[in-house]
Amino acid sequence: LYAMLTASSMGEMPGGNNYQIAIVQDITERKKAEQELIESEEKFKNVVNQSPIGLVLFDNNGKFLDCNPVSLSMFGIVTMNELVGIDFFQAHHISQKQKQEVKDSKNVRFEMKFDFDLVKKLDLFNTTRSGQCFLSCFATPLKIQGNDKAGILLHLIDITERKKTEHLIKEENERFQTTMNAIDSVVYVADLKNYEILFVNKYVKDL
Repeated sequence: LYAMLTASSMGEMPGGNNYQIAIVQDITERKKAEQELIESEEKFKNVVNQSPIGLVLFDNNGKFLDCNPVSLSMFGIVTMNELVGIDFFQAHHISQKQKQEVKDSKNVRFEMKFDFDLVKKLDLFNTTRSGQCFLSCFATPLKIQGNDKAGILLHLIDITERKKTEHLIKEENERFQTTMNAIDSVVYVADLKNYEILFVNKYVKDL
């Protein structure tokens, strides 16, 4: 049981006696609600901190507010203080079109090639990483109450390995086609299940 006691003096009453009045309110439900809110906020913070996706929060003007540990690791940052002063709308790795769409409170998906050597050259923040990485990004307006925009939440997934794999597959495919096109005889590739022709070399096309 939680109670709030409010006491006040009534001043001198007839007969010369001083009196005080006390009001006791049962605030148990309010205290329970406050505790539940605190626990809910702690759970949300734990979910954010343990998320495998990078989460970065900016205010309405694009100024950095907060981020989770995955984001710090993704950018090779030791302490969050390195990001103080970072402006989403001044980022070199995001196009003007994407920035405008975010300003217009739209959900924006895009891929970004992030250059750590450029970060060091421009002295944007201290990072332990070098070279480049590829990020899948999703920027969404963060709304706290009603339709009022309270900030920008940026979701980040490192897709560097996927991009490397795609590049290797593309190179292998180009080498295959170059080799097959150099053969002066019929070469084709077909699907054995439905007999669909998937590839024919230059010799066939020139017949």
